[in-house]
Amino acid sequence: MKKRFLAAVLLITLLLTSLPLSAVTADSASEEEDPAVIHVLNDLINYIYQCECIYEDLEWAADSFSRYDGERTWENLQFARASFAIARLDISKRDLAELEMQLEDEIELMERGVDVSFMERVKADFEAEKTAALNTCANLCVGIMEDVFVASDWEISMEHVGNIHETAICYEQYLANTADWVLASINDAAVTERFNSVMANYCPAVHALQSKTPKTKDEIEKETDELLDKLKGLIVEGSNVVGARQHRLNVLTDLYEKNQFDTIAQDIVQISGLPLILFCPDWFDEGESYFYYWRENGEVAKTPVPGTVLARIPDGCKITSSGVTKDEVKQYQAELEAAGLPCLDCTETEEELTLLYEYEGSVFAVFWEEGMVNILMSENPVCLLPRWLYSILLSL
Repeated sequence: MKKRFLAAVLLITLLLTSLPLSAVTADSASEEEDPAVIHVLNDLINYIYQCECIYEDLEWAADSFSRYDGERTWENLQFARASFAIARLDISKRDLAELEMQLEDEIELMERGVDVSFMERVKADFEAEKTAALNTCANLCVGIMEDVFVASDWEISMEHVGNIHETAICYEQYLANTADWVLASINDAAVTERFNSVMANYCPAVHALQSKTPKTKDEIEKETDELLDKLKGLIVEGSNVVGARQHRLNVLTDLYEKNQFDTIAQDIVQISGLPLILFCPDWFDEGESYFYYWRENGEVAKTPVPGTVLARIPDGCKITSSGVTKDEVKQYQAELEAAGLPCLDCTETEEELTLLYEYEGSVFAVFWEEGMVNILMSENPVCLLPRWLYSILLSL
C-alpha cells in the first residue's frame, strides 16, 4: 500500500530563541570599524546568505507545484518534479563556513555593549535548519510523486505548499530583523551602509525585508516577538498538514483492503499528456535520488540553478535506489514482461545486470551493480505509478 514518509513538521521552530533580546544597549557614539566588527558581520552575512538560499530553494520548488496545480499536464508535472529535485540537491550541499569571530572579538564587542553571543550558535542552528528543510523536501517528495494522482491527497499537498511559502517568508523576515538588530547594536551609520550594500547583492530576498528606516533595538525586538507568534501559528498549521496526511493514509488503506477501488477511482486526478505508465518496483523508494538532466549539443548540460525559469522539460531522468539484490531486479523484469513490456535487451554477469526497454518513443534502462540500481530514462521519461494506484487503474 501507499508508502509515505511522514517527516518532521516543515521548517520546525529552530530560531525562536536565537535573537539576543536581552543584550545591553550599545553606546550611541559612532564606532570605528575594526576587525571585531568585520569578523562578526562577515559571519552574519554568510549565515544569512546560506539560509536565504535554503528558503528560496523551497519557495522555488513550491512555486513549481503551484504551476502544476494551475494546469495539470505531464509537462508541468515534470517541471515540478525537476524543480523539486534540483532544490533538494542544492539544499543538501549547503554548508556554513567556519566562523571568523573569535572569543577576543566577542569580548571586545561585549565591552562596548554589543552582545553577539548568539553568533556562537549559528553553526548548530544552520545544521538544524538544513535538516528541517530536507525533512520538508521529504514531504514535498511524497506530494509530487504520489499525492499528485489523487485529488484529496493533492489538496493536502497544496495546503502544505502554502504553509511553506508563508513560513519561509517569516524566517526570512526573522533574518532581516536579526541583521537590523545587530546593526542597531553596533550603531555605526557607515558600517550599516556598507553591510546593507553587500546584503543587497548577495541576500536580496532578506535585504528587501530589512527596515527602510533605522529602528531602535526595542522596536525590532517588539516586531520580532510578534513575528515569532505568527511562526508558532504556522508551525501548528504544518502539524495539522501532517495529521491530515496520516488520516488520508488510513482512509486509503481501509478502502484498499476492502477492495473499494471504485471509491478511490472517483478521486483520481486527470493529468493530460501522460506517457507510458508503469508500476514502481517493490524496491523503489521515492525518497531516494532523482536526478533530471538536459542535453545541449549532444552533451549533458549543467544542472540549472534554483530560481531559474526552466524553458523546457528535462530530456532525461535518473533514479537511484540502494540495497537492491539482483534477484529483485530480475523479478521486476518478469513483472514488466507479464504486464506486456518485454525487455528489449538483457546483459548479465555475476556482478552486473543491464535491462533495456523501448516502447512508443520512451526509452529507459535499468542498471544493477553491487546492490545499487539506476533507472535511466533517456528518451521521453515514463510515468511511474505507485503499485496500489496502478492496480486500481487496471481494475477499472
